[in-house]
Formats: sequence, C-alpha cells, structure tokens
Amino acid sequence: MRKAEFELFQLMVDAGAVPGRDFAFDEEKQAYWLSDRCYELLQTNYPAQDWQQTFSEAAPESAQPLVDEEVELKSAQQAIALLNQHLGVDFVERIIRYTCDRLKFLANEQAAWYLQQIVYGVEQRTGIPLYELLKAQLDLSTQARVEWLLREQQALTPCSEWMADLILAAGGSLQDFELIQGEEALLSERGIRLLAAVWMGDCDLYAEIARHQPQADEQPE
Repeated sequence: MRKAEFELFQLMVDAGAVPGRDFAFDEEKQAYWLSDRCYELLQTNYPAQDWQQTFSEAAPESAQPLVDEEVELKSAQQAIALLNQHLGVDFVERIIRYTCDRLKFLANEQAAWYLQQIVYGVEQRTGIPLYELLKAQLDLSTQARVEWLLREQQALTPCSEWMADLILAAGGSLQDFELIQGEEALLSERGIRLLAAVWMGDCDLYAEIARHQPQADEQPE
C-alpha cells in the first residue's frame, strides 16, 4: 500500500467510514474500493477537496467509487478473517449458531432486544454484515420473524443473554459473566474486553475496562 493510499484511508476513517464495509484494499491487485456512503462522508467532511476529480484521475483499476456485490463479499470475508485471527476462534460461525438457538426460546419482547443488540452492535463495531450472514442460515418464516424483531421499537424487554452469547462466541467462558436479572450482568475484565472487541453500543466498554485497571499510585498491601 502506497503512502498516498494510506493517508487517504486515514481520512476515510476520520470521516466515519468503517474499514471492510465502506472501503477495502486488495493487496494482490493493488486496488481499493469505496462505497457510496464513504464517498458521501468524504464530500461532507472535506468539502474543499474535489473528490470527483480525485477519483476520475486515478487509474480505472485503482479506485471504484461504487462497490459491487463481489467486492462487498470480499471485504466482509477480510473483516471476518481479521476478527477471527484476533480472537482465535470462528466468531461469526459461533454467534450465528448461538443466535439461532437462542431465538427458539426467547419471547418476542426479549428476542427483539437480544437481536437488536447482537446485529446492530456487532455490525457497528466490526463492519461485518451479520444480518445478511444470519439470514442466509434461516428458513423463510424465521427470516420474516427476524426482520420484524429488528424493526420493533415498542415492545422491547431488556435482557442480558446477548452479552453472554457474544462473550462465548468471542472465545470466553462461563467464568467471564454472571447473568443477574433483566439486563443486569456481572462481567469479568476478560469478558468486558471480549465484548468490546465485537460489540459497540450505548455502554462505554472501554471506560469499564479502565475502571478495572489498577491506579498508578496504588501500592500492593
């Protein structure tokens, strides 16, 4: 990857683009791609730059403003491979399996909360299109239920099972969490770190990690 491309990708990240979802780099072909969303983010955050001219002057095989299905699939595969390598487990396969099993037993109010935390939280944190990957494993009736649950905004009952399944899917164990009641749970420091690696939402997990760190002025007794 050339310095100019590295600097361009840094601008994309600073603008809010997600690597693997909004843009990707093919080392073999030395080419990069960006989504419509990424292009719009660049235009919004750096309006002084003529991005249309920037990309039109690039070599045809070097940059593509639009991402086709093949590129999206390759970007998703790259994101999955990187995450799996980081965690040391096949996270996507595991969380899809846990989610399918969990949905069989949760009532709709809890299932909606559970599913929205899993799908939206993982996609926001990793850029992996979890919804599409999950949907590919479901029959038509279950697909319809999942789509309805993801849209539900009224009948939601908070639960903590989503944290347990994400931690287990990320390589954690039963010792890394304790479900209490409703959406309350006790997580080990390792459990928090694993959750932070695969999920992003309203809770600042990195602040929780910092709370577990010993203070510099603390002395062992």
